Amino acid sequence: MVRPTPKKLELLKRLLQEKGIQAAEAPAAIPARGTDGDRPLSLGQERLWFLDQLEPDTSLYNDALVLTIRGVELDPALFRAALQEIVRRHSVLRATYHRGAAGPVQRVHEIARFGAELPFEVQDLEGEADARERSARLFLQDAQGPFALDRLPLLRARLVRVAPQEWRFGLAMHHIVSDGVSYGIVYRELGALLPALAAGKPSPLGELPLQFSDYARWERERMTAERLEEGLAFWKRTLAGPLPRLAWPARAATPRQRGAYHRFRFPDALYAALTDFCRREHVTSNWVLVAAYLAFLHVLTGQEDVRIGNPSSTRKHKDLENLVGFFVQTVILRVDLSGNPTFRELLARTRRTALEAARYEEVPLDRIVQALRSSRSEAEPPLIQAWIAPMKDLMPVLELPGATSSYEIVDGRSARFELALILDEARGGVSAFFEYDTDLFDPETIERFAERTMLILRRAVDHPETTLQLLRETVGTAPAASGPRARGLESARRRIVEGRSTP
Repeated sequence: MVRPTPKKLELLKRLLQEKGIQAAEAPAAIPARGTDGDRPLSLGQERLWFLDQLEPDTSLYNDALVLTIRGVELDPALFRAALQEIVRRHSVLRATYHRGAAGPVQRVHEIARFGAELPFEVQDLEGEADARERSARLFLQDAQGPFALDRLPLLRARLVRVAPQEWRFGLAMHHIVSDGVSYGIVYRELGALLPALAAGKPSPLGELPLQFSDYARWERERMTAERLEEGLAFWKRTLAGPLPRLAWPARAATPRQRGAYHRFRFPDALYAALTDFCRREHVTSNWVLVAAYLAFLHVLTGQEDVRIGNPSSTRKHKDLENLVGFFVQTVILRVDLSGNPTFRELLARTRRTALEAARYEEVPLDRIVQALRSSRSEAEPPLIQAWIAPMKDLMPVLELPGATSSYEIVDGRSARFELALILDEARGGVSAFFEYDTDLFDPETIERFAERTMLILRRAVDHPETTLQLLRETVGTAPAASGPRARGLESARRRIVEGRSTP
């Protein structure tokens, strides 16, 4: 995530003052209250806890990333010590979750509870022909293993040597203790701790002034009854009336949350076109990608009343920047696609909808579901079938002297939504993957979805006056035919995406 320098912030403040706009006062510090005794869950954690009570022994809310480190030899004992120090620093990684007298509570355990039992496995597969494939199976095993929220640990770590000076570090955590930014924090702290430990020096990391349980209590104190009621009133208005089911061109099957990934990357020409469009239109790439996804769903289904889920970070206070924990809220964007808008108009509608929703995004999704329960039948579709998460510079890779590193999200073979698009804009490009329900879609269909998504985006940023109807006519929704004609059409589509022909 790109952060402005103090000099730029001061310049922005002066420019606002010249226009008669006063910058908002910095929010008061979050008070530190300690971790002794039972503590409340954050609003997001409470939702995950209730979901776990409804369906225990599931890996649906596990997250797992694998970091590949090349160019250095690692000392597993030092790696373990660094990881244990991170667990000591971030008490949420030592917390368990229980039913209390007035609701669920979290209990933080002393680091001694981990000690020799820190869930850290080490394998040396160097010299084995299938070392990388075998390591991938081990990481999948870690990702798919359920966690019991009332028992330690809620993380699993594994370090595997697959070749000379090539290691793979896998970390699986339950979502109740982590989010995407948390992995970046772990990597950053590993990068600081490992060289210090190797040199026999103490940790260079200062003590954290807050812990996640401090944030959880602070968040609950801010969510007053009046604030909650105002937010629920907004969501009742926004989600009033019939909520149509997305008419997927899918197999006639019931989603069972069994999933798979389809990974792809934007061609350089497509990313350059996206960047140029954002510069011309003075918009962020996140909103362009969300609008393009909405256009894709319209092309796919022909529907004009579309809802998508979108993650929003609750790390809006500077005191939370360096904390591991679950700081994600789910926001529903219900966008009106009627009237055959141009892409430019669709982008404006998307931004308006998102800005309105942002005023009440702190209302937990489970409270919204409860508030709508009396007006909805069990036969109606879930509030969120489709999901998009555009991320920008979310995951800084591990930095070690002499090493290069890269990361990959583990495909845990589950699907939280029927169709989700996750995009990572970093290091001068966009990597993406569809997470899809395998009871609804087959791999070939999802591959075509990826191609159509990129084709729609390219046409939209090159010709923002293109209407949704024209996109439907040109991109089409029918499955690709077989034979030479189909191959010719797909070749033409790729040329358009790569900027080698005019749409």
